[in-house]
Amino acid sequence: MTEKMEFGVRVAGMPFLIRTGHEKTKTFFRDFSSEPDSGEKATLLEASIDELAMAEKKYIDTLKQEGLPVPDRISICLPELTVIHEKMTLALLDRNIFLLHGSALCMDGRAYIFTAPSGTGKSTHTRLWREVYGDRVQMINDDKPFIRFDALRHAFLVCGSPWKGKHGLGTDMEAPLRGLCILHRAAENRIRRLAPEEAMPELIQQIYWPAERDHVIKTLSFASDLLKYIPVYELLCNMDPGAARLSYRVLAGEEKESSGPH
Repeated sequence: MTEKMEFGVRVAGMPFLIRTGHEKTKTFFRDFSSEPDSGEKATLLEASIDELAMAEKKYIDTLKQEGLPVPDRISICLPELTVIHEKMTLALLDRNIFLLHGSALCMDGRAYIFTAPSGTGKSTHTRLWREVYGDRVQMINDDKPFIRFDALRHAFLVCGSPWKGKHGLGTDMEAPLRGLCILHRAAENRIRRLAPEEAMPELIQQIYWPAERDHVIKTLSFASDLLKYIPVYELLCNMDPGAARLSYRVLAGEEKESSGPH
């Protein structure tokens, strides 16, 4: 039997202890390594044998449903990280910290999130921002950023997480959320602000939804509050750098809604 180890991490300001028997799992969290402060209680995360088996089965079922090949051997770290992610997300939700599927970046101290179904081009769009604006752009997280409300600053903060997407882009940082953009592919670049009732149906498809009723109610309340205070836009865009210039100018408040070629 592999000897278990424990190590500390901090995600979205919350301390965790992770117990694992695999060095690769520890390596996965290295950018978020942080031992709990003296007297601070950390949440312990560990995957049981049954949880690992269920996560592996779910992964294989997903591959089959998508018509993808199933590998002969699946690394134990994959189901373990899946279980830990689920438990961490629920623990953060208890602290009113929520997961949103999207690509989040920071530019000039302000955060922007681009969300859409997988394969739409979120990562491509944030790559265009990096190409156009260079070192002014930092990637917060390219797949699963967390959002928390800071009452002292009266701001929604976008927080990095260890789950950085297939390109591994992100860092352990947080920044105040300035705007959120829902992407759709199009031949020409157009952007418009959405009313909360327009944005809600698309936003709820990209938020992590828990199973328990109390958690669902809490998540609905979060989504409603987010739409009250954070401007949400629909961006019809191509893969040209002009799409990044247009979305930045509007989200940063340099110009109002715009349409037509850019």
